[in-house]
Amino acid sequence: MMPITMPTEGDSASGLLPLSLDIGTHTAQVVLGAASWPLVVRIADVRQPWPLARLQDGFPVDEHGVPVVLLDRRRRANEERKWSLTRAHSPRPEGRALMVGDPMEALGVSLFDGQDAVCRTALDQRYPSHAVLVALSDLGLPRTVVWCPGNQELFGAGWSEEEERVMGALRSRCDALGILPRLVLIAPPVPVDESLKDIAAKRRDLLISSAISQGWVVIDAEAVVGPAETANRVQDGLFTRYPCGAAQARLIAAIRTELTR
Repeated sequence: MMPITMPTEGDSASGLLPLSLDIGTHTAQVVLGAASWPLVVRIADVRQPWPLARLQDGFPVDEHGVPVVLLDRRRRANEERKWSLTRAHSPRPEGRALMVGDPMEALGVSLFDGQDAVCRTALDQRYPSHAVLVALSDLGLPRTVVWCPGNQELFGAGWSEEEERVMGALRSRCDALGILPRLVLIAPPVPVDESLKDIAAKRRDLLISSAISQGWVVIDAEAVVGPAETANRVQDGLFTRYPCGAAQARLIAAIRTELTR
């Protein structure tokens, strides 16, 4: 029992409950006067099939609408080096490549256009990385997996360092399946918004370093397209959110080349 004192102003109160790490479904009972109702959460092993059916209010739920938390192991650099010896013997699947995430559309053209891959747009206004997990729940046996985070995490002001855990979750699932697809991160370019540049640089550093430590291939969009002031420019004083024109074409070509490997 965890008593909660209702606030004198407003009509809501909140509290934190410890989350069990036991695999399965867990229920907390909320009691308010004579009324009570359950709060249910499902803990799923990230190495097993992911029971993610859709997003609800930005969070993954299963087919019954129960919130799902994927449980993964904590990753450390020295452990990753040891695991890499085992992974080197895992076969690469022969299935069609898979691209997920933000297609980074600009002027009606996206990075997914014309690519020889199954393309799944995975977006959410605040938690696009959650949408990526749902998109990856039906993984199959792809030869290559390309994740394009884009910058929606920044535009929606919802970015946290938890985003990089997507890479670890996918890696754990592939390890459990005994497969080693080529895993590719499209490191997002720095946006043209001056107010976002500092946090964008911090986010890029985290994504790139995490990807490299976990054996991902990195295509650095910033290096390919150049500064946003040029890559996103339509005309004087008018910019797109993502690279357009020749800059975008170079990034599409870089991804296309990667998909042939």
